[in-house]
Amino acid sequence: MVKPITPLSTNVGLVGFSHGGNSTISVAGVHGAEISSLAWIVNWESPVGDGMPTVEAGAIRSTINPIINPAYNPDTGEFDLSLLAYSDTLSIKLRGAYSNYGEMRGGLYFDINQNGQVDPGTDFIVYPFAYELNDTVKVFYSVRLMKEATNRNLLPDDRPSHIPTLEQTREFWYWRNGENWIEKAVENIPQLMFIVEASETDHVQSAPDHPHILIQYEGFRSAGARFVRLNPDRSYVENMINRPAPTAADNPAFTPFDHISIRSALEPPRNEGYPLNITVAAAACELADRTQWNNVEPQIDDVITTVGKADELPHDFELSQNHPNPFNAGTTISYRLARSRQVTLSVYNTLGQKVRLMEKAVKPSGSYQVHWDGKDDLGQPVDSGVYFCQLRLDAGERETIRLVLVK
Repeated sequence: MVKPITPLSTNVGLVGFSHGGNSTISVAGVHGAEISSLAWIVNWESPVGDGMPTVEAGAIRSTINPIINPAYNPDTGEFDLSLLAYSDTLSIKLRGAYSNYGEMRGGLYFDINQNGQVDPGTDFIVYPFAYELNDTVKVFYSVRLMKEATNRNLLPDDRPSHIPTLEQTREFWYWRNGENWIEKAVENIPQLMFIVEASETDHVQSAPDHPHILIQYEGFRSAGARFVRLNPDRSYVENMINRPAPTAADNPAFTPFDHISIRSALEPPRNEGYPLNITVAAAACELADRTQWNNVEPQIDDVITTVGKADELPHDFELSQNHPNPFNAGTTISYRLARSRQVTLSVYNTLGQKVRLMEKAVKPSGSYQVHWDGKDDLGQPVDSGVYFCQLRLDAGERETIRLVLVK
């Protein structure tokens, strides 16, 4: 007889592949109050951000010749919108469900050589997102491009019926761009953890700075998400493939990235590295373990749990979330012991450096509260930012909470 399995209703996550990643974030933002027990999200190379689903920064239209938009600066993330132009002869070929509509004439492009005509191979052609609206198929460019086109009167007065207005464009992407919902997702679901997984050889985007990855990662980090990481911990990838993975990404959580530094934080090319089913599964397992064991340490040396220990929760001690959090003048950290233990309570910065030793003593069973005034061991105030409080016990057990100091 098979032993009944009790679902872990407090350890449920979402995995978004490609454009599905926009949906995971939007759902958490729009319906967060209804799914407040959602624990984590893993996104794989999801086009989050304005213009990312339409790959305006650069598209992989062939594996041999990926195209980067010359009007996009991958070092700064800025577009030269002065090169945006409209052509009434530009052919837009619809695919998938709308392929039976054939070609549509008239659309936006980046006129790289500024000669006023579409030159394939030189100019960058934007492929808009087709969608049926009010029984008419329309092609949606990004809000960025439509705003520029509207402000500069690039579109003719008798614009083609397939090109929506700026207001329709904003309404369309408002729900479909997860970037719009990151802050609300974190606000509605404070315990939410997030990993975005990506390799150097993105399946659609070709810009070397991977702006769609940067947008969602930095969005969750700046919104104060409980845990955010770019690619899973290397130990989880190694656990999945049962061998060393020396080239796998291993970025500490909460590390800030920009358009340059993100390039060295990606998984190696798929044909040289690890299949996406391995790395995505590793990310999901890592977040499930972190949720189960209340672990938000920026970096770990090994998988947090092992097979067979899923039901062995640490019942004899507990480190509670500090209050208030975020905090300014000070915050209270609480913990509970079911029996007498050697206790070490310390505060660390995001680099893993110890900032303050709060307690180190043998404590009898009971509940304890410790106040941190935002100062280091020398009594000097520390800077605003993210810190971690870790409770270590004599047998090696530990729990960690995330603290946010705002001045």
